[in-house]
Amino acid sequence: MGSTLDSASMLRYPVARLSPMSEPESPVLRLIPYLAAITVTVFATLSVVGTGESNLLVTLVVAAVGYFGTYFIVKLIIHALVTRIGSDHHDDHD
Repeated sequence: MGSTLDSASMLRYPVARLSPMSEPESPVLRLIPYLAAITVTVFATLSVVGTGESNLLVTLVVAAVGYFGTYFIVKLIIHALVTRIGSDHHDDHD
């Protein structure tokens, strides 16, 4: 006997509590953090490699920090903008 998971039973699992509302609906808004992170990673890595004084570990650390830092900062900015713009449309309907 298998059990099926409906939306009410899924709320017991922590992963299911992550609502899709945290993601913007537009595919372009979902793509922007990845493009920004890749761009910053390429330029940061090229600047580190261009000095000639770095080794592979330093280059990888700079690339990883640049990628994840840029990704999460841009995602936070987009979320703040979408939330603020979305909340402006629902105010003052009195």
